[in-house]
This record gives sequence, C-alpha cells and structure tokens, in this order.
Amino acid sequence: MSKFLYANIVDDLESKIKKGDLIDGTKLPSERLMAEKYNVSRNVVREAFKVMAEKGLVEIHIGKGAYVSIPKENVITSKLQEAISISKSNLNEILEVRKILEEAVAKRAIQKATKENIRNLEEIYNRMESAIGDTSKFTQEDINFHIELAKCTGNLTLVLLIDTFNNISDKKLYKLNSLYPNRALKAQAEHKDMIRSIKNRDEKKMMMAVDSHINCLASEMEMLNSSLRNKHMADKL
Repeated sequence: MSKFLYANIVDDLESKIKKGDLIDGTKLPSERLMAEKYNVSRNVVREAFKVMAEKGLVEIHIGKGAYVSIPKENVITSKLQEAISISKSNLNEILEVRKILEEAVAKRAIQKATKENIRNLEEIYNRMESAIGDTSKFTQEDINFHIELAKCTGNLTLVLLIDTFNNISDKKLYKLNSLYPNRALKAQAEHKDMIRSIKNRDEKKMMMAVDSHINCLASEMEMLNSSLRNKHMADKL
C-alpha cells in the first residue's frame, strides 16, 4: 500500500516538473507538510523523495530539505553513453542507430531548417575548412556540424541522441582523421552537399549525401578496427 502511495507522490511531482510548475532549484515542502498534503506518513514522503533522487529529479540536502533538480543536457547524454557502453553494443550496432538518426534528422532538416540554421552550418563548414590539417579541431567541428544539423529539426530529443552517438564514436573519429588526412576533403564535400540540399529543400539529394557520409564512415571504422586487430595480433607474435 505504501508503494502505491509514494508512487502517487512521485507521479504528481514529475507532472508538475514537466508542466513547469516546479522549476530547477525549487525547494519542496518539508516532509511534515508533504505528509499532510498527501495524507500519508513521513516515511512514505521519504520514500518518494528517495525515488525522485534516484531519477535525478530531486537533490536531498541533509538538514536543509529536498530541491528540484532538472537534469542538464550533458548529464542526460553522459548517462545514455554510460548505459550503451555497459550494454556492450558493438560498433556496427552503434553505427546502424546513428544512420537511422541521421536519416531522420535529414528529412526534418529539409523541412524545418531556418535561415539562421543554414548560416550556422555554413559557419561551421568554414571553420572545418580552416581546420583541415588540425585533427583535433577538425574532429570537434565535425561533431558540431552534425549537432547543428540536428538542431535544424527543432527536436531537442534528436539533438541529445545525435550528441550522444557522436560522443560515443568521437575517439575513433579522431583516430580516423589522424590516420587518413584525406578523409577530411571527402567529408567536407559531403557536408557541402548537405548544406546545398537544405538550401534547395531537396530531400532526395540530402538523403544521398547523408547515406554516402554514414556508409563511408562505417567502412572507414571497419578498416580502422581491422588495422587495430592486426596490430594487436602482430604485437603478440
């Protein structure tokens, strides 16, 4: 029965957070006041606060009370990255999901990209041009390009997911850019095609550019993995 009671409190608090009635940093009423409000014992309230804390929606400060804590974007992506790492998903699975996400982004970007979005993409593209030869900077701007592409959709969830999967593969992307300097030129040609397609609202060409970009990335990642495996085997001999 107590489980049902604390679940009711959790549901109510979550609903108020989603509606914006409770904002980040809001101090929740004391256990006594919460118990009176929901007509439950203080133990039930403590359990509700504990569950909310486990969800990352409440921070409990001993002697001070409980405060609403809305997870920041970087915390969300970090937790998702950790969950994927723990699940031991292989590279092919990760790239498959990324392809699905990039295709979804591409279709919506064609429809919803604003002039400001396009201007931002062009600025990032130009920074990437200037960064060719600087592996670290080029790789970071490459990640920024795809995040900005996701922002064209106006869908925050897509932005978070693209950010997550970019961060999962960024070390290998850096390695690729280090080992194969010429890939920057091909990547830039594909990025240019994407920007042009968005400007012209040409979904067909946009999808072709995205598919080419992700398929090339998958092939390059496989080449890199094969090279690393061979090196590992050679080191054992």
